[in-house]
Amino acid sequence: MSFIYENSQLLKQLLEAASQDQAKISRIAQAIPDPAKENLRSVLNNLKSQIKAQTEGQFIPSQDLSSDHFTSLNSLLAWMNGQGNAVKPKDNTPPPEGDVAYPNDNPQYYVNVEAVKNYLASLQNNAQLKNNIKFQVQLLKLIKEANQELNVQLSETPAIPQENPILDKVPQNIIPNNNLGNGDKDLTAANLKDRLAFNKWLSDNNISFQNGNNTFGKSTFDVGNVLDALNQRATDKFKNATTPDQEKSAKIYLQALQNLAKSINHQLANSGSSTSQSNNQNNPVVLNQLIKMTVFTVQNIDFDNIKLFNETYADWRNNLTISQMKDKVNQDIDNAKTMVPGSGDIFPLTNYDNFKQQASLNTYQLALTLSEIVDYTGRIMTDLIKVVKTKSPNAADYLEQQLAGPQQSNLRFLQQMQNMAKSDKN
Repeated sequence: MSFIYENSQLLKQLLEAASQDQAKISRIAQAIPDPAKENLRSVLNNLKSQIKAQTEGQFIPSQDLSSDHFTSLNSLLAWMNGQGNAVKPKDNTPPPEGDVAYPNDNPQYYVNVEAVKNYLASLQNNAQLKNNIKFQVQLLKLIKEANQELNVQLSETPAIPQENPILDKVPQNIIPNNNLGNGDKDLTAANLKDRLAFNKWLSDNNISFQNGNNTFGKSTFDVGNVLDALNQRATDKFKNATTPDQEKSAKIYLQALQNLAKSINHQLANSGSSTSQSNNQNNPVVLNQLIKMTVFTVQNIDFDNIKLFNETYADWRNNLTISQMKDKVNQDIDNAKTMVPGSGDIFPLTNYDNFKQQASLNTYQLALTLSEIVDYTGRIMTDLIKVVKTKSPNAADYLEQQLAGPQQSNLRFLQQMQNMAKSDKN
């Protein structure tokens, strides 16, 4: 598809064809998980935005992008390798300035971190991809991995809303542990977007910080202490929220503070590794995507969706029991694929004859293994439902419908397969 970037007239024709929903170009829709018309337009718009001269550190894709490329950072970089100058094969020369060798233990590529960050950000901010739930969950996991492995410093949450809401009214003299005392200094999302913006807000409002009986001005106080105090205020606002708007504002406040603290290499108080669970759960984006995700269907068992759901929630939940159930499901999926070589990521649930044909000599064991996959994933989903209901009673309706309908249907079918397999043996 590299020729598309050299011919803007051709791209215009493709866009016009997409609007007419012509089948002959539907192949391009494979660039994202669901080959629907809106997704096709998204891909073509993404292509259009990237028609420019190929410069150092730029990523210009020339091959179709699929969901498989988003399973891990390594998969994405392997796909990006050689397309533009964002990712290049490692050789015996030093990496170009601004590039890093990846992975650390056995480098295969020279990676331009800024180019990878910009590409991920373009996908994150693409409004037409927002409703593709599976893609969004994959993208969130990938951004987290890129932050850890490449330090791209890309927020896992969407960009700060353009309306720039007021998040807090802060006293001019900030006193730790005086969390809900309002002042007259408006603190907005834009004031927290980076170090320069925050420093300007501190100076413009002549903010001081009180430690015990001592009061310090901006030139003498530690900015990290101020961020810690604001984080206390934001946490209390979240805990004491009584309306959805108040809770939403507190979440934006917390995330903005976390992003700012990270950018200046400050560890917010009470946010070390021992409390990573609470930090994850202050980020609502993952949760909002998971509650919309289709995990169970009556017609089949989708191993890919199940693994994506379980792994994402286990990482968010940071709970030993949930992690153990996730590992159990992953092992069962591997075992099921071994029993039915070439079955792929979707196992159909139709009738006993078809099931038996796929299972070969392992009909009973396969049915038992699939039952464990469905059962343990249902337990993980039940835990998510309990968590969601503490925040919003009706937000878990779609998950509950999946448990009551498709998940129970799967379990009944698989139990029937086990019973019939036993009868055959007798």
